[in-house]
Amino acid sequence: GVFGDHCVVRLFSPLRTAAGGVLLNSAPYDVKLRKIPEGLRERLLVLPEADDATRVLTQTEFAGQEGVSWARLAVLTSLEEKRLDKAVQSLAREHKIYCFHKDSRSYVCASALETWKGLFLERAAQFHRQNPLQKGMARGWLFSGVAPAVPSQMGMFVLNQLLREEKLVAEGDILRLAGFAVELQVGEEELARNILEAHRAAPMTPPLLRHVLEAQHVTEKQALPVLGMLRQRGDLVKISEDLYYDAQTMEKIKQDVRGWFEEHSDMTPTDLKELTGLSRKYIIPLLEYFDNSHFTIRVGNERRLRRA
Repeated sequence: GVFGDHCVVRLFSPLRTAAGGVLLNSAPYDVKLRKIPEGLRERLLVLPEADDATRVLTQTEFAGQEGVSWARLAVLTSLEEKRLDKAVQSLAREHKIYCFHKDSRSYVCASALETWKGLFLERAAQFHRQNPLQKGMARGWLFSGVAPAVPSQMGMFVLNQLLREEKLVAEGDILRLAGFAVELQVGEEELARNILEAHRAAPMTPPLLRHVLEAQHVTEKQALPVLGMLRQRGDLVKISEDLYYDAQTMEKIKQDVRGWFEEHSDMTPTDLKELTGLSRKYIIPLLEYFDNSHFTIRVGNERRLRRA
């Protein structure tokens, strides 16, 4: 049935008519009348005499965080297309409902949208509490931990709203709360400074990570958050599990490699050794890093520059 249809409730033992009424909401929500949020029951009961905008707003609010499509609103309000469109546009201008998916013309009410925003912001805050030395989180991490599960279209709409309101900040593929910044403790700041100094002291031939950490009397597990922060900040580049380079030095090496390819079509390990003066201890990890970072492509025992 649709909104406004008359209905009869019958009992079967004994067979008799118990009540009659008017259909106010035919949506298949798992909601019993006694569980309807306070105040919404009264609003539903007056819908037959309500104006078009009130009908649309009430039914959209009744849909909650799930939202409701245009086609479903047509059934829930029993309004013909022009009247429904006028009511929807009026409510949208007043920011009482929002279109979160244009293709299906699906809408969510303002209160449900604010609930979604709160869940997203709390999820982001949770990440920062658990990972204080990481710059931010991936979008997938943000979406995956929100309960109830957020539909993809709703999730993208909520995220864009928070970005537009500058409550979340996107830096490339990383999201963070506005105002969040990595803050190192005194011991962590000293460790970060010492790790950088060790790599910059011999920029072309940096020591292996395990030797740096042994000198600092810390384990790799203890240093991992600091290393992650240095990478995210753009100070260090991870070449392999045990080899890091100062970021400026790595950029200089890559510039030299680009210059090589201006005059050559390929590069062998021997070529890179001649270009940089480095031993195989560094040449092989560097070539593998170039391949893995899509800077070069391996063809046999040779490398070729990947073209943009």
